[in-house]
Amino acid sequence: MAKRKSARLKLFKTVIGFHDAYVAAPSQKAALEAWGASTNLFTAGLAERVDDPAVCEAAFDKPGTVVTAKRGTEKEWTERSKEQRNKAPKANAAKVRLEKKLAGLEQRHAKAVASLDLQIDALREKRNQLEAKFAADREKLRSELDAI
Repeated sequence: MAKRKSARLKLFKTVIGFHDAYVAAPSQKAALEAWGASTNLFTAGLAERVDDPAVCEAAFDKPGTVVTAKRGTEKEWTERSKEQRNKAPKANAAKVRLEKKLAGLEQRHAKAVASLDLQIDALREKRNQLEAKFAADREKLRSELDAI
């Protein structure tokens, strides 16, 4: 293992496309500048400090310079890509199925509420008729009572 050029340097890593991008720098700010980042990748969880300098010793040979290492093999990337493509139609089909179920549920609910509203209206009408008959019968009986 090569000796570090400076004990102040730390190793930082982010992902750029299919590569890990390492940089040996004295601070996160210096690492962000080396990567040309316009936002703080560390606070976004997209960059980190690497505690094992042996992971990318080449970065310590060129402090402040980005050193890339390929992430995974072509076979792994191809398999991951196939998995993603296979998941997409399944996810879309599941989404469509759930959207249909939701629409059916909403339609059944609307019909049930409409049916209840009709029943409520019919009961209100029946109550109004009952109240009107009661008022008429009461008035008739009061008139008879007053006549005695």
